[in-house]
Amino acid sequence: EVACENCAAAARFNRVAAANDAANVWVIVFSSSYFDRDTFGYDGDVFMLRSMDRGSSWSVPAPISDDAVTDGSRDLNPTVARDHTGRWVVAWTSYRPLGGADDLDGDIAVSVSVDAAVTWSAPVGARRDEEPDLATDRDALLSTDDRGVWMLSWKTVPHASSRWTELRHTYAAVADATCGDA
Repeated sequence: EVACENCAAAARFNRVAAANDAANVWVIVFSSSYFDRDTFGYDGDVFMLRSMDRGSSWSVPAPISDDAVTDGSRDLNPTVARDHTGRWVVAWTSYRPLGGADDLDGDIAVSVSVDAAVTWSAPVGARRDEEPDLATDRDALLSTDDRGVWMLSWKTVPHASSRWTELRHTYAAVADATCGDA
């Protein structure tokens, strides 16, 4: 059981995910628009808890993104994975502008940590073009193998559809151990 002293029992969390480094470090990520509203507002952000002792004790929840206090954009449904080199990656659906001609539709954001999940890079879009697509990218899944190959997949659902079960596209992105930062 993860005891989070700052997490209200009635708080709602979206898609809790966990990963570990096969040694001592565990990371749990979650999204919530109910956690610490006085600090982070009502928009919803992605948070993490970190254990350095195989889950015996946990850090207080901390946002993945540095601008969680001020962004005003909804972030939800995170996933997390770690590779054999110590690179941690979190991906989630974000309604913040992620670059290019992004029109604030839901896009997949990605953040990376190379220091045992202590600090995280600024979020970037999973798709390089981030053209306005009038669709929501959602349900990100991350995976990696022992060779440093990463796989990120997600669904794209058009806004014009009144049926959210209608799938427009499924995307997959593959990267080497540098995650495209060669």
